[in-house]
Amino acid sequence: MTTLPIFGTPPSVRALLLGEPPYAGSLPRDLYASTAYFYPGVLSSDDEDLLLQCGGSRVLAHLVGGLWTTAGEALDYRGVRHKDVFLERVGTASDELHRLLDARLAVDQKLDLAFETVDAVIEIRDRLDVLRSLAGDARAVSRMPALIWREAGRQNRDDQAGLIETAVGASLLGDQIHLRRKGGAFATPFAQWRDYGRAVLARNAFAPQDAEAAPEVAGLKRSLKARRPPAAEPGSAVLFPSSMLEGVGRSDNQKELKRILADVLDVPLPGVPVPANWDAWERALLARHPNGGPFFRAIRRSQGNREFWGHAVVCADGPPGAGKSAMCRSVAEISGLPMKRYQCDNAADNSYGGTPIRWNSAQLDFLTSAFIEFKSRTFFAVLEEVEKAGGSRETNSGKLHDVLLGQWEPETAKEWPSNFLCHPVDLSGVVFLCTANDAPALPAPLRDRMVVARVEEPTADHLGTLAPQIAREVCRRQGLDER
Repeated sequence: MTTLPIFGTPPSVRALLLGEPPYAGSLPRDLYASTAYFYPGVLSSDDEDLLLQCGGSRVLAHLVGGLWTTAGEALDYRGVRHKDVFLERVGTASDELHRLLDARLAVDQKLDLAFETVDAVIEIRDRLDVLRSLAGDARAVSRMPALIWREAGRQNRDDQAGLIETAVGASLLGDQIHLRRKGGAFATPFAQWRDYGRAVLARNAFAPQDAEAAPEVAGLKRSLKARRPPAAEPGSAVLFPSSMLEGVGRSDNQKELKRILADVLDVPLPGVPVPANWDAWERALLARHPNGGPFFRAIRRSQGNREFWGHAVVCADGPPGAGKSAMCRSVAEISGLPMKRYQCDNAADNSYGGTPIRWNSAQLDFLTSAFIEFKSRTFFAVLEEVEKAGGSRETNSGKLHDVLLGQWEPETAKEWPSNFLCHPVDLSGVVFLCTANDAPALPAPLRDRMVVARVEEPTADHLGTLAPQIAREVCRRQGLDER
């Protein structure tokens, strides 16, 4: 008699494949516990709870509810006939789950594997196959090699070598195994496969000439090689590790976040080197904007002796028409950095900071969208008319200025807690360029976090430099020959 409670945490499918017995040493009790573990809605008197956990699929809810009832009846009524009925019903449910999942896009299932997402539907389907194979079901046993190879493809696990051994044995032995019990414990096919696979690998049986005999081995090696992370270049950093997916809740949120971050997830995003000749950089900018000297020198000083562009906040403060926005664009062009603008005077709330992906009203924040767009950890975030941002702390909408406090402080910017991602993001490569008509109107905590450079209107002394540029711009706008 087992002392385990009827409800508990069942062993994972991975653990079962490595030889751990089912929960409480019983197939029905394992199914009973695992169904309640992954779909607690079966315990509710409200059918809508289970339907919600099944993503609104009534077919899936019916299957899960049927499995729960089948396992419960098998616990209440024992005997050979009831065991046969139990296995027959489980087999029917398993085949139906396979049919449903076969209709799912293959790319979704591959993403689940690559990013370690736990999908309750797949977990139940695989568990049913494992339990049926323990009962000697030939069809379930035939599905085991593919399942074990799939689990072995999950990297960075201490038990990966054991699963590879099991997969090799399953591929070679197939159903040439003997299912039996010893002292009440399961003598699983997985233990026999693992022993055989270990012996085969120890003899180096998979030499090149045997590759055709074991295509799964060659395929796994190719898969692992393809998934090996690229070598990080100097100045680069992984800002979006796949581990952040664990904090966004249900699997639908994880899939949506993987879709959004597809190009940057686990990818080292490059940094951008500072100019090799700062004097030439400044001269090039002054040739375009002769009145922008204080602003350009402030940006230059903000980078110190860095090798790559890094976190800084510099504000061009001056009257309208001084050319501040055009200076920001020129700084980005001559520096070779991408640039993304945000018009703060239109910000009546904290839409800049985004809202959690776990909410129905989820909204991507400004900086994360820039990381995704540029695929670089370094860019210019240009905040126009920053002192005019609105919003209120008295409402749920919040204030833009409150978000900037954490982004502009160098210490907290290294691990800025993104609302949308529900995970910290490293902003140490972002350079904030701001424009303002009245920087002293900014809250004191924000002014303390920025360097303010005064930009005055051009004078008659600047006319010789600016007039040709203005003339060419007017010609371009009117479609005239610049000559």
